[in-house]
Amino acid sequence: YEILSVEENASKSPAVYPNPFKERLVVELPTEDNYTIMVCDTFGRTIIKQDIIGRKTGIDFPFPQSGVFHLVIQSDSYHYVTNVIKL
Repeated sequence: YEILSVEENASKSPAVYPNPFKERLVVELPTEDNYTIMVCDTFGRTIIKQDIIGRKTGIDFPFPQSGVFHLVIQSDSYHYVTNVIKL
C-alpha cells in the first residue's frame, strides 16, 4: 500500500489511543461511515486490514514485533494517515 497523502483537516481527526500501545489500539472516527482501516509497516506492506461500519473499533496486534507503523483510515469521502508505536 502506497501512502499518497496525509490528513488535511485537523477537525476531522480520529482519536487513536493509546499511542504508544502494547496489544490493542482503539480508533474513534469523526463520523458514522463505512471505513477501511489498514496498518502498514515501514516498507508500506499492509499487515492488518479491516472494514468497519460505525465510529469506534479496536485493532488487535497479534504479532510480537514492536516498532512504528502507519495507520491508514479511509472511506469514500475520508482519508487519514498517522503513525502509531507498538511497544
